[in-house]
Amino acid sequence: MTEENEQERPTLRGEQALRLWRQGREAWNSWIDQHPGWNISFSGINFSRYRDSDGGLSFTGYRFGDGNVDFNGVIFGNGNVDFSSVTFGDGNVIFVKVIFGSGNVIFGKATFGKGVIDFTEAAFSDCNVIFSNSNFGDGYVAADVRSLTLAR
Repeated sequence: MTEENEQERPTLRGEQALRLWRQGREAWNSWIDQHPGWNISFSGINFSRYRDSDGGLSFTGYRFGDGNVDFNGVIFGNGNVDFSSVTFGDGNVIFVKVIFGSGNVIFGKATFGKGVIDFTEAAFSDCNVIFSNSNFGDGYVAADVRSLTLAR
């Protein structure tokens, strides 16, 4: 895909992306099925305000289509963040300067496509990061993480 084509991709971003995510996996995946090439941007969102009653955040089973997925500068806060069984398409997946608090960060059984997976300057504070049974596609993983503890 050329840079020009990439700039033409529509983007679901900010409050619109957050509202759709808050409607749950079924609504999200239905929207993605109808808009598979869109970029998704949660850039700068503070998810710590949207935790469930158990204190967790779940993206479990969400699909993201083939556009870029941008979590740049997102604050997840304390508690578990679950990306289990997420399907990222062939776009880039950006977790640059993301802040994870204490708890588990789970990417178990996540599928990544051809794009770059970028965790540069991601901050993990007293948490376990789990990638068990994840499938990494043809892209590469960039990571320069701080305070990372990997679960065994």
